[in-house]
Amino acid sequence: MDNPSKAEIVTRKSFENSIPSSDWLAILRVCFQELSSTEINESISAVLNLLLNLLASWPANEAIVDYLATLVRGHLLPLHTYFTGFLRFTRTTEIVDPRTVDMLCQLGVRLSAEMPFEPVISITETTQIASVTLMDAFTLVRGALNIPYSPLHDLHTSASEVLLLMIQYSRPLFGQFLVHDTLQFLTISHDVMQHPGLRPDLVSSLEGLIRLLGDILAVSNALPSTHTELLALTAQPTQEINSEESDIITFSLFIKNIVDYAAHPYGCGNLETTVSTLVGLHKWSNLAISQFCAELIRAAFAHYSEAYQSRRSYPNNTSIWSSFLYARLPALLQALLARIGAQPYPIMESAMGVAFEKLPQQPNYSLPFTGMEIDDASPELSPDSFRVEFLNSLFQMNLITASAAKSLCEAWKEEVETESQLLREMNDMKSLESFVDFFIDPSTSERVQEILNLFVKDYRQQEAFAIYFFEKVTTECDQLNLEAVSPICKLLSSRPLVMDTLALHISITQLVKRILYLVDHLDWEGMDDPQSSMTSLGPIILFLQATIGRLNFSSHSLRKDDEGLSADYLMRAGSTDTHSDLTSEEKVAYTDWHKALFDANSDGIEDSLVRSRNPKILLKLLPVLVSDAIAACGRPGAGSNELAALNNGINYLQESILSWTLVGVIKCVALQMERAPSSVHAEVLSQLLKSAPANLTKMLYRTLGRLTLSAMDPEAPKFLVDFATILNGMIKPTTEQSSISSYSPVLTPAQLIRTTFLSLRSTKAVALDVPLCLRMSNPLDLVANLHRELYPGSQFGDPESCRRVTVHALCCTSQKGPDQPWLLPVFFFSYIPSILHHSPSQDTLHIEALSGVITASLRLQPCLGKGRWITLPRAITPSFSTVCRPTQEIRWKG
Repeated sequence: MDNPSKAEIVTRKSFENSIPSSDWLAILRVCFQELSSTEINESISAVLNLLLNLLASWPANEAIVDYLATLVRGHLLPLHTYFTGFLRFTRTTEIVDPRTVDMLCQLGVRLSAEMPFEPVISITETTQIASVTLMDAFTLVRGALNIPYSPLHDLHTSASEVLLLMIQYSRPLFGQFLVHDTLQFLTISHDVMQHPGLRPDLVSSLEGLIRLLGDILAVSNALPSTHTELLALTAQPTQEINSEESDIITFSLFIKNIVDYAAHPYGCGNLETTVSTLVGLHKWSNLAISQFCAELIRAAFAHYSEAYQSRRSYPNNTSIWSSFLYARLPALLQALLARIGAQPYPIMESAMGVAFEKLPQQPNYSLPFTGMEIDDASPELSPDSFRVEFLNSLFQMNLITASAAKSLCEAWKEEVETESQLLREMNDMKSLESFVDFFIDPSTSERVQEILNLFVKDYRQQEAFAIYFFEKVTTECDQLNLEAVSPICKLLSSRPLVMDTLALHISITQLVKRILYLVDHLDWEGMDDPQSSMTSLGPIILFLQATIGRLNFSSHSLRKDDEGLSADYLMRAGSTDTHSDLTSEEKVAYTDWHKALFDANSDGIEDSLVRSRNPKILLKLLPVLVSDAIAACGRPGAGSNELAALNNGINYLQESILSWTLVGVIKCVALQMERAPSSVHAEVLSQLLKSAPANLTKMLYRTLGRLTLSAMDPEAPKFLVDFATILNGMIKPTTEQSSISSYSPVLTPAQLIRTTFLSLRSTKAVALDVPLCLRMSNPLDLVANLHRELYPGSQFGDPESCRRVTVHALCCTSQKGPDQPWLLPVFFFSYIPSILHHSPSQDTLHIEALSGVITASLRLQPCLGKGRWITLPRAITPSFSTVCRPTQEIRWKG
């Protein structure tokens, strides 16, 4: 073929004439314009081999290495192909210069860091290629360790880093290798471990790999059918899967998880992570892309339909699912098609045809924000309303043509697009100053409320406004504009539906991190009016506390070590610290603030006191100060002076300058009163609750609710009963959900799992809130509950559906963030050996169910790519001997 030869000639001539790599890449692209994808791949492989041959003739030539780097960065050469190619070339005798190999290794490590979502070993190739590539990496390290040290290269380090990368990416593939290959890797790992100059991190990685290989061999002996099924999975499907065999259960579980936890790192607000997971699910499903998109739409509509049916009980839930279905889902589909390089028009037309054909014929598909109230007397609405609105969303995002939309739904009409009111408001606030002034100006408060209502209702502009809002707020935070961010936080605290809708389109964790940055980096020493600034700080602190508590953010998800950010001081507010728990610096601040607040003879809060240190320290100090003041009133001999000091401090806390600390103070006093109630505690809480911010009682509903239960004791003192009466008038049970999850926190994890398996036999959308289960149960107990439902399901129910639910729970598709425990290693290494030990050898259905779960899990996990693997928490696995023991007993029984 001439064209590949032309590409090689261009490459050789470019190198000989010292043409820059960028110009050479542009010439190559011109050469490839008229070639098919297959011909381009062949040409790229030929160019890679040519460059490696040139490097053998011109050792350590930086220009050739730059050509290789440009080829990968220009997305012509996949990263995994580069690793496979250069590792294969190290087997030949042409490259004998350690400097050259060192440069190739360093280049691979740099490129992997630059492209975190590109795997260094392909999961779509055969296991034989992956096995050979990994063995080349081991051989390279073993050879590099036998080369004497030299100041001209650092091959020992770079080769070790390449092997670390290969092991990290290859872990999910080891279960697919033949037993013979697994034994080979076990042998060479032991061999490399014997070298005395091995890096500590490589030693640790090899030790973990040896345990993993031993565990895989042990489990494969117990489940002989697993290896056969795993090997069969590496082959590409010979024909497209029939639409009747679609996996609506997996998609339904995944969609529910990314919407329920939209604000978290793995939620749909994080576009990059969500699309990467969708790409992995597409690889795993073996579905055509059109059918894959159709199944996503069907799954999303199933959840929207259920939310719509319960719209009177949970109206916010209905609005969120509407926003996801009509605003966020089309954006995800658009990004997915762009990521895999597919043209949207024929694909989406086919997808919509399949999805519309399979939708249940129910009459009430209307949007909940069409402006009309739906009640029992309302006439039934046409099913075409959903089709029309969804096609409008796709048409506006250029995912479907007008003719295709008309053919899919006769009621659809191409309307002349008019500028929405929300878009007009956005255009009026183009400059940063006008945006900030708009939110700060008290005269515009009603217009602000109107715009936020428009944002919730106008799904066509939701994403644009959310991104616009995010950029403006983060800019103000980076500029430390306290007066601008404060009213915005105050507004968002009172509108949880706006926050939930924003979470569908932007990263709320990043928004919270930028606000944390603002709080941590304010220059209090240079404040002109520090007391007014401390008052402005209040709404920001309350917003952070309410958001972190309502969305159940973990400390890990909000930590940013390079900027020293942490939300621990917010999460610990109200903990029962004592004076002895304070640091030396905090004890100095304790003395200063005690004198300012509780000493009637002091001058009160002075500007110099506020400027001396960041006021966020008060979140820890004030609960201790109030606790000590209450304790002083209860000591023998205490009199009016101690009571006056306590009242003086309480009066300060009721003012706006310190009212933002009341969450921690009230929580601390309530916990003390729960343990040792006294009339002083009751009086302090009564006064503080009267002046507390509006949403504070919602944040402390459970803590305060326990006090009302204590008052129901027949032997409860009168002051506690009187306080409970006052408290019942202040706090009311809220019907708002802490998240849009439809699960009741009253259910146990076992009941939640059982409900999910029962829903497989109904027409309801399947959902399983694994993060909620893990908040109430440890991973091992949750795995046990999963197995208890899988076992009867494999015998009496639908084993395939039960398998899909179990695989979702075990794999990363059920995670809300990197801090959530990963269940697959626990299931694979800790639980299966015990199951096999106690299972009858004749129970073939049980064994097949376990084999199916292991097979599907090991196949799904590598498809999710590096983005999920590098952030997973380490799983504690038992030793090789622990796993082998039950296996040996099973073999003895057989």
